[in-house]
Amino acid sequence: TSSPLMRVPTVSEDVAREALLKFVESKWTYSSKPARNLTFKELKPITVYRYRLETYTETRTSLFGFVTGQPVDGPQFGMSPPPWDIPVSMPQRYTDMVQKIRVPHSSFIKVQLITFTLSCSGCQVLRCTFCHGNGRSRNKRCTSCHGRGRRRCISCHGQGYKTCTVCHGSQNLLHFIELTVTWYVKTVILNHNLYKSSLLHFYIYICFCLCELINEHLNRYSATSRILQQVKKHTYTV
Repeated sequence: TSSPLMRVPTVSEDVAREALLKFVESKWTYSSKPARNLTFKELKPITVYRYRLETYTETRTSLFGFVTGQPVDGPQFGMSPPPWDIPVSMPQRYTDMVQKIRVPHSSFIKVQLITFTLSCSGCQVLRCTFCHGNGRSRNKRCTSCHGRGRRRCISCHGQGYKTCTVCHGSQNLLHFIELTVTWYVKTVILNHNLYKSSLLHFYIYICFCLCELINEHLNRYSATSRILQQVKKHTYTV
């Protein structure tokens, strides 16, 4: 009922100090001075059991998108399929990837209304900021507005509105439902110190934690995602 016996390599003080300094360098808030001046009294190996659960999931969400100059694939060609019925090309297993797909038969044309610019509210002119609309500055004719007290709006160039950068003034936008498919890996790592644990206690602890982790992943991701595969990896480290 003792801890599992493993052949542990001997680690010198120089190797241990170098490993400690590398760990300190990875933490920008840590100081390397204590690690450099540390005096080793004893180097005792500790066996740690590491369990790694990798859950590969697929999530599908949908939002409206819009484009111009493309054919309309609307409901007249059929009903739009549900998100999980749309075929997609899966990436290599355990590869994070995001893919956007236009849902078939979900397109429609929406007329865009002309929007006036916020600067002049469609008036095409603005009050002169040099003379504050008086036409004169320092008892002289304002050289900025030429005495008119108003200047042409530089935002709309005196037109009262701006050309839409999406529809380019056509006022017609093709709206559609865009499906976003996300593949990602969720990893949970469990470490357990075997130094003071009996073998029986070790296996009971590991089995209990593994059941908790697997059930947690199933409850968390099965509602909104599809669990494609789970991989369990366990290693002994020193």
